[in-house]
Amino acid sequence: MDNTNYHFFNLNDILNSLTGGSDSYANRPLNQRPAPPSPPPARNLEEEIAAHKARIAEEQRALEEAEKEFEKQKNKIRYVADDEKIEMLVPREKLIKMIQSLTQVVQENKDAKTYRVTINL
Repeated sequence: MDNTNYHFFNLNDILNSLTGGSDSYANRPLNQRPAPPSPPPARNLEEEIAAHKARIAEEQRALEEAEKEFEKQKNKIRYVADDEKIEMLVPREKLIKMIQSLTQVVQENKDAKTYRVTINL
């Protein structure tokens, strides 16, 4: 039982409306219940799935591109240098080649006090 929809009217107005007297009762607006909420709009799952797949494909392509760029950057030498030291981040293959070349130079010139080093990468 719904007890929230009570209407209070003046008894004289009710009697007058029944006997054909004053029409103030008939002109009074009744409190109406609010309309039930409308259902959410219909979803088109096919379109949502296609859009989601397109987003995933775009993200995958961007990821592959970033991985390729990372591989390129990983093979580049980065360094910080001042008058006292050089700090280098060198890929393993290039470092091994550089050490072999430096070892060869030192072995060929055992009597030298200083060495001029030029590194071609």
